[in-house]
Amino acid sequence: MISSISIIFELHNKKHSLMANVTLFSQIISKLDRFSFSKIVTKHQTDKHQKGYNSWTHLVSMLFC
Repeated sequence: MISSISIIFELHNKKHSLMANVTLFSQIISKLDRFSFSKIVTKHQTDKHQKGYNSWTHLVSMLFC
């Protein structure tokens, strides 16, 4: 029983620290102008043949890494 409580406590602490990182990441992403990005994507037709991630999702995932 004690081990399961400590595991939950550790997960809670990791979740809390992860949420702080996500908040910082969302602040960085919020500085990007999504409308201008969308216009560039339309102009260059980068999403024309996409089957998985669109250009915005690809950008966000690359910035996260």
